[in-house]
Amino acid sequence: MFTLSEVSEIVKIAESEILCGIKDIISMYPEKNLAQKFVHFTIFEAGFKCVFEIEDMNRFFFWSVSPFYSPPFFHYAMNCNDGIKSHSALQRQFLLELYPAVAAIKNADINCSIISNKYKLHHFIMSLTYKYPIFKNILRSLRNMARTNNNNGSHLDVTNRLREQLNSCESISDYLSSDKIEQILEKSDRYVGYSLEHLFTVTSLIEETYSKSKSTKK
Repeated sequence: MFTLSEVSEIVKIAESEILCGIKDIISMYPEKNLAQKFVHFTIFEAGFKCVFEIEDMNRFFFWSVSPFYSPPFFHYAMNCNDGIKSHSALQRQFLLELYPAVAAIKNADINCSIISNKYKLHHFIMSLTYKYPIFKNILRSLRNMARTNNNNGSHLDVTNRLREQLNSCESISDYLSSDKIEQILEKSDRYVGYSLEHLFTVTSLIEETYSKSKSTKK
């Protein structure tokens, strides 16, 4: 969404300090192999700490009904060979056993179902992006172009709301660099829509916490 140097300027923390923080977290994982440390990160940081809490809020703290969060299945899956789980193979087989009709539902992000050849092709391409960063950069550029073209209205709206917040909430500058955010807004067409939305989420949290006049209420 943003480069490390941009994040460093936005949050007013040195790049080296951010990298050291990440290294400190990863070094605490018990795994010795970097690939397994990545699995730990994906499940614990991205899953438990990020996705779970966000989904809790989105569901207004109703319990999850996803079978993949079932502890018995989770323990079973973690004891399976990595080869069995690659390219969502275990997930696909589990869905087919539970309810084939559900497995046929299209993934909204990539417009195909988990049992389709297109889905397998998508996972193959994604695996290449991990091995060869140049493919990742090309895909990111194409995705950003598509999202920007499809979200021009919301893109402009978020840009305007961010400017409103900078002008009305002084507390934002206590935590973030207003100058850097303004630079980003001046060149907002270079950023994909959800990049600005993530930034807007952070500024809105600050505004909701510290400001009496909340532009987000509009």
